[in-house]
Amino acid sequence: MCFDDEGSSKFSCDCKPQYLGERCETDRCDFYQCQNNGTCIVALINDIPTPECECQGNYGGATCNLDLCSDIECGSGTCIRGTCQCNNNYVNIGNSCEPTCALATCKVSDIIVQHGKNEYSGGVMKQFRKKSNGIDVTVSFFSIGID
Repeated sequence: MCFDDEGSSKFSCDCKPQYLGERCETDRCDFYQCQNNGTCIVALINDIPTPECECQGNYGGATCNLDLCSDIECGSGTCIRGTCQCNNNYVNIGNSCEPTCALATCKVSDIIVQHGKNEYSGGVMKQFRKKSNGIDVTVSFFSIGID
């Protein structure tokens, strides 16, 4: 918004943060190029108008130049903005979609366990997966109700 200075032949303009110049004729985003369909916005950071990019899809970084999913293989899911969104019956473990059985209790009907001279069938398999010092460790055990 521009207005006349009282008592002089000059005027001054009060520019919105996105614009600068004597008549607010220059868009700060003209000098800041966002990539991959990103949109330039001007934010006030410590009261200083600063151009930055709002990125679309799976892109990020200062100018939307980074594909956040390029190195992520989700398996049974889809990478969205750098994080695996897993299909039903799968859970995100270390940014990889693993069957929910890896964390929960799964019913197993064809397991036969021998205990002494007795055999028991059915029961529940429990499997836990954990990363320890960079190594995947899987612990499995079977639980059978014995009366």
